Amino acid sequence: MNTLSLPAKAVHFLPHDFPMVFIDRLLEADGERGLCELQLTSGHIFVDAEGRMDRTCYVEIAAQSFAAVKGWKLACQGALFSSGFLVGVQAFECLDDARIGDLLQIETIELGGFDGYTVVRATINRGGETIAGGKIKLYVPASEIQDPGADE
Repeated sequence: MNTLSLPAKAVHFLPHDFPMVFIDRLLEADGERGLCELQLTSGHIFVDAEGRMDRTCYVEIAAQSFAAVKGWKLACQGALFSSGFLVGVQAFECLDDARIGDLLQIETIELGGFDGYTVVRATINRGGETIAGGKIKLYVPASEIQDPGADE
């Protein structure tokens, strides 16, 4: 098993490239729980002229946060995954806007899964206040998990 430490840049564990990487750092990954962070800047592609992030982006931020946790766990085992799919959203509420300068923390909790599908509860907080959250369903096909040592 590889030794990795947290916090770490989330991009190392995501199947995305800039500008589609929406989270900055993976802070924690313990069991079924993960915690990520985003410092919202003017360079974010979903920030409007008034400095607000489009609320539809919250779901993708939640999905990427879970993907970073999953990617980190796989990297600790010497594996990686190249893609996953957001396939469902349930009872996801957007309670407030995020603005340039906001530091967002995204907590994900894996509720369960089967055959590559996973249900995750995500909460997006700013300064201890919840601004968005709900459940998302993701699919990571087993064929997308790559074990570099499998060819040896």
